[in-house]
Amino acid sequence: MRGQEEQLDSIADVLRELRFELERLDGTIQDQRKLVSQVSDVNAQEQSGGGTELLRDVPENGGSAQAEVAVEDGASKGHENA
Repeated sequence: MRGQEEQLDSIADVLRELRFELERLDGTIQDQRKLVSQVSDVNAQEQSGGGTELLRDVPENGGSAQAEVAVEDGASKGHENA
């Protein structure tokens, strides 16, 4: 009977260690998710920054072209002659 108790105690110790390691790994994963989310937010802000101009219908003969200017919220400011 004593040998079984020692085995059970040993198993319980291993399970406690395993639980501790799983909780530590879960914390690491959560930290990485936060970091990825922050990087994604920064990248999205950089991509949506105003001032991007998209030229459309540029004539080959060097005439005027229409430009659509993106604003910070992603909407277009309208068409301007370039």
